[in-house]
Amino acid sequence: MITDYATLQTAIGNWLNRLDLTARIPEFIQIAEAQLRDDDRIELIEFNDLSVSADDKELPPDFGGIQSLYHDGPDHFGPISIVRPDELPRRKASLGSLGVPRYAAVIDLVAGPVLRFAPVPNATFTLRLTYESDLDPLSDTNTTNTLLTLRPDLYLYASLLAAEPFLQEDSRIGMWHDLLNEQIARMHRNKKNRQFGGRISMRPRASIGSDV
Repeated sequence: MITDYATLQTAIGNWLNRLDLTARIPEFIQIAEAQLRDDDRIELIEFNDLSVSADDKELPPDFGGIQSLYHDGPDHFGPISIVRPDELPRRKASLGSLGVPRYAAVIDLVAGPVLRFAPVPNATFTLRLTYESDLDPLSDTNTTNTLLTLRPDLYLYASLLAAEPFLQEDSRIGMWHDLLNEQIARMHRNKKNRQFGGRISMRPRASIGSDV
């Protein structure tokens, strides 16, 4: 069973059945993560309650992008519009420098991304953040992440494909490629069905290992 970084490496070694590639397995995982991160069919959605009372609010360490941000009571409800950072001064000029936040921008600071508001909060507000989680790389110290927990098969197949230059004409490569893209497509399709409550037609997307 694949449950963490160590068991993933063991599974990859078992499937490769090549003792001479054991030392390369961490590299295969790293390459697989880069390819999985670039596949826009894979979206890891997280939720977070934010208590904001100042101009800047730190975003979660795995923050990858905002899906939605809104006031969640008890006194204020409704969405907060996400704008470009250079829009905030104009918004403050029209709404006042202090008040109930109506706009926010993501600011990339050296210490990590933050949300900056317009107006600046004049009290403590509860916000509900829905965001896309970035793929947190696995390592000996970071032994698991959301994708590995949810879909260890994607990690396995993508890592096996990363070994292709060493396997050359191995007949298993085509099977791994098909398994990976079939499971990513299924994950994406199931996510859309949950969002929209039924079957949908999907645009073709470039898949890992394709030439388009």
